[in-house]
Amino acid sequence: MHRGYTKRWRKRWDKGYHHDPILWLLMDYFIDHANHKDKEIYFPGIGKIPLKRGQHIYGTNKLAEFLGVSRQRIRTKLKILENIGFLTIKTTNKYSIASVINYDIYQPLPEEIKQQTNQQLSSSQPAPNQQLTTPNKDKKDNKEKENIYTSDFLEFWETYPRKVGKGAAFKAWKKANGKPSVKNLIQIIGRQAQSEQWRQDGGKFIPHPTTWLNQRRWEDELERSPIPTTPEGDLEKWLKQCNENK
Repeated sequence: MHRGYTKRWRKRWDKGYHHDPILWLLMDYFIDHANHKDKEIYFPGIGKIPLKRGQHIYGTNKLAEFLGVSRQRIRTKLKILENIGFLTIKTTNKYSIASVINYDIYQPLPEEIKQQTNQQLSSSQPAPNQQLTTPNKDKKDNKEKENIYTSDFLEFWETYPRKVGKGAAFKAWKKANGKPSVKNLIQIIGRQAQSEQWRQDGGKFIPHPTTWLNQRRWEDELERSPIPTTPEGDLEKWLKQCNENK
């Protein structure tokens, strides 16, 4: 038959009470046998005894018999339970009443149990804000799909010597209307890469790819090196270089 349940306080382990088996058993005994609500108990020859929540009426002889130890050992352990603040004991010439201190730790009030049950039920249901965020997730997924790099952009990106801001460059790529084909852009980039500006200081002055696309820098005209005036051998060398670059 179901008779309810109680909880155990993990701090008991931290305190080391488990090293004393009899003390540990007595703590469990009073937690499990204490009244979970106020009531009166009738005893023959005594009458009605009012007991509050967390209290238990006991006899030393019965406790000693129940745990299989001597009465003196029971008295010693009960004194320890009082000293550590687990019990308070009120004794008469006929009976003793033990009160478990902070009994609510081990046996929640009915209102608390109901509240905990409601919290568990509510936590298992999807929250309204979770339902509202589902469309936002779809929008995010769609946005991510839009950001998938196209093959022609990747060809451009692999060729461009300064790889900075790939995402921004792709946005500029999609907005750049009237740009030449990828094949022509690659040829233009190859020629510009040989210019003095792009080769200076290890490519320090190469524009960012986003800037290059937004400013339509594929339309830039490359500066020609000045025709040398002296000596005659240098002029022939310059003409030869020009023919090789055609």
